[in-house]
Amino acid sequence: MPLSETAQKYAQASFATKVQELSRKHDFDLASLKATMVNQTSLQKHVASMKANFLTQQVRAKADALQAAFEKDGKLADLGVLDEIMGEVEGHAQIITRSFIGSQQGEAALHAQRTGSDVGVSGQLGELARSTDRLMHQTLAEIRQALQARIYEKELESQPANRRMPKPSPQANEWHPEIEKVSRDLFHDGHYREAVLNSYIRVIEAVKQKSGIQDDGDSLMGHAFGCDLTRLPKVRFNPCQTQADIDEQKGIMFLFKGVVGMRNFKAHTVKLFDDEQRAREYLSLSSLLIRLLDLATVTP
Repeated sequence: MPLSETAQKYAQASFATKVQELSRKHDFDLASLKATMVNQTSLQKHVASMKANFLTQQVRAKADALQAAFEKDGKLADLGVLDEIMGEVEGHAQIITRSFIGSQQGEAALHAQRTGSDVGVSGQLGELARSTDRLMHQTLAEIRQALQARIYEKELESQPANRRMPKPSPQANEWHPEIEKVSRDLFHDGHYREAVLNSYIRVIEAVKQKSGIQDDGDSLMGHAFGCDLTRLPKVRFNPCQTQADIDEQKGIMFLFKGVVGMRNFKAHTVKLFDDEQRAREYLSLSSLLIRLLDLATVTP
């Protein structure tokens, strides 16, 4: 979904203004550093580190300018724009990173020519390239996460009022309707063990229904939610494109696996359970997991 010509000009002007501001600050900080640091080796390392951080600030500025332009164009409430924005931001990051490493190599070659020695230079350049690459990848992952959150927020804002989740009243239970259905009466009658066990069973049934996988227990959760950067899960709670996405996906998977373990324990014991507050919180966990399932995406 491309930007309008006006929005493109806005993004370019906004980015140029921010880069000028960042450049002035970088030049000032660099001059201050050179005025206070005498050791040339330490100075060179600090200068390179400052430059790498300056690059990541430029990349963030690029992302901010594009996000603002898409918002002004009324096109941000669409996950399809995520790849478009990230493609442009990642391309910019690649260009300025290559330019930076190339300039450092050029400076190192001039230094070696003047001094007649290049001992240790290639190792230092290699480490600089690796550290800059790590920093840039981390920055891009953080930008993607922030952008995803903003797009989801805009999607919610764009939904009709009658489709938005109602605000619960202070008196009403905040459990998911499916948990209310199987556990509410038992809970209010003081049958806490049975109420919690029913909620866990309902969560497991919901995973089977959502995923279409007719397995059970820990194996069901692994098949439904397990993934890595090369394989999408059957049921996903985010795009599963970055390591941060995968970590969140796995964290939620382990919550579901935890419910399986607690289901098994409560199903095979008649131990007295008379803690109302703990029962309420167990039911809240079951409610949360079903709400997450409601929002999850099933991979074809």
